[in-house]
Amino acid sequence: MSAGFLGYVVIQIPAGLIAEAYGAKNVYLSGVLIASLARIFCPLAAWHDCYLMIAIQLLRGMGQGLHSPANSVITTKWFPKQERGFFNAIIFSGSAVGSFISYATAGAMCTSALFGGWPSVYFIHVVANALERDSYIYPSLCDDLFDILLFLDHDSSNVRASTFSGTHFALPHTNGSLGYSLGLPGMYIVGCDKVWNNICSIIAFSFAGLSLAGCLLVPSDMSPTFAGNLFAFSNTIAGTATFIFPIIVGLMTDTEFLDNK
Repeated sequence: MSAGFLGYVVIQIPAGLIAEAYGAKNVYLSGVLIASLARIFCPLAAWHDCYLMIAIQLLRGMGQGLHSPANSVITTKWFPKQERGFFNAIIFSGSAVGSFISYATAGAMCTSALFGGWPSVYFIHVVANALERDSYIYPSLCDDLFDILLFLDHDSSNVRASTFSGTHFALPHTNGSLGYSLGLPGMYIVGCDKVWNNICSIIAFSFAGLSLAGCLLVPSDMSPTFAGNLFAFSNTIAGTATFIFPIIVGLMTDTEFLDNK
């Protein structure tokens, strides 16, 4: 698990530099290709050798790590300053919906006979991911999207004439952090109660969504020219914990039971 996050972190700054120098679209599509190929080989690697599985997970993380800096460059160039918060929220709402569907269906796929059970999660999600990314490949879809964005910008610019101040940017991020901090300890307090565990998880991740209108827009407002690099640098620092803490948790726990001391 840590290997995937490690790959995600180490590729951030190179991805930001490449996206700004050679175009974010190519970087984004390269990330999709690398991550998809890695997912396909994950079951094969797991059957063969655990170290090969770690290497594949590292490669998958590097592929996914190309997305965030490239996305920051794309949204900075495509979306008007007044509308970045709104459209970023739409983009990441789609990501959240995809995660919800994936988690909801993964359990059923693991218990099915398709592709031997759990490998079907990787194979089916790769196909779904490829279909979802087609809008980046077909120019006609991109042209339609531009028309929609221009129409929305024309209507909304008459209503919202000013952009967020720094304080307004900080508020949603602060609220999201507080809600997330309250929800996760709640999962420990309620113990093995499935209902309350789900409620605490919903609270934590719902509040985390508030930060999408805050921290993700800061690089675009600070320096649109270097938005990819700024986002990559901040994401490298923030993402360091994602591969350190799984290792710590693995060292602290000997069993998978909640009451383990």
